[in-house]
Amino acid sequence: MLRYGLARGLPDEDAQDLAQDTCLGVLRALPGWHDLGRSVWALVFAIARNKLTDRTRARAVRKDLPMGQNSMAALAVVDPRPGAADLVEDDESAGRVRDLLLALPTTQREVLLLRVIVGLSTAETAAALTLTAGSVRVIQHRAVSALRRQFITTPEGAS
Repeated sequence: MLRYGLARGLPDEDAQDLAQDTCLGVLRALPGWHDLGRSVWALVFAIARNKLTDRTRARAVRKDLPMGQNSMAALAVVDPRPGAADLVEDDESAGRVRDLLLALPTTQREVLLLRVIVGLSTAETAAALTLTAGSVRVIQHRAVSALRRQFITTPEGAS
């Protein structure tokens, strides 16, 4: 789960929080979970995706808070040091890879992240995304082909 969070671009602390929240969510969901022929990984990654979506929505709301003198948000302490994710984003090649991945359709990006970054097998990825193993292989092939085409046609300095 930690690698999944990091692969989705979360800073280290947020990725750890996502992993922890996902584990708690899995523990809460397991008593009511029934094996319907899908791997438990489908449940785990569905919970992780939902937790990530919740975090994204919560942060979007917080950005709109007023920052007046009496606001508690104005008193928040901000660490000026760059986090791990900031350091990676500063690297031009990492930025280019991120841009190439973001240009992919969501399903292709999810398959690549789970297969390459998280290290799941084809069957585990299929279960996590509620797809067939064959479709995961096809989607991965199309994603890699699209990345190759984009990589060749995008100039080195462009992002």
